[in-house]
Amino acid sequence: MVLAIIALGYGLAGPLIGKGQGSSEHKAAVRQVVQSLKAARNQAISERKETTVGFDLKERVMTRADERFVLPTEVEIKLDTTAKELSGEGKGAIRFYPDGGSTGGRVSLSRKERLLRIDVDWLSGRVSVHEEQI
Repeated sequence: MVLAIIALGYGLAGPLIGKGQGSSEHKAAVRQVVQSLKAARNQAISERKETTVGFDLKERVMTRADERFVLPTEVEIKLDTTAKELSGEGKGAIRFYPDGGSTGGRVSLSRKERLLRIDVDWLSGRVSVHEEQI
């Protein structure tokens, strides 16, 4: 009985592992964006000054303070932010304030049929991730 359960587990895990390997860069990019947004919020609160996370969609680059992160080419990125934070074609930012709030926005990262939305609440500045199938 135990061997049958183990065999069933391996049978189910194989396709899941194969699917997960192709999306590891996607997941890593999402983690990096989430980490940068949360760090910017924490920095704004602790240093009591506005902090931004910038995005250059053409160059596929995200910046915060002295950090620069290049997004993988396999991942499509989209930024939804306030008009005030747009600074040119394909460039924009999400700004965090000392009280923890933000301009709000959404960063969408998609690869094949998988879409991960990173939402930033304007009132609280909290960052959350939501998954959708395309």
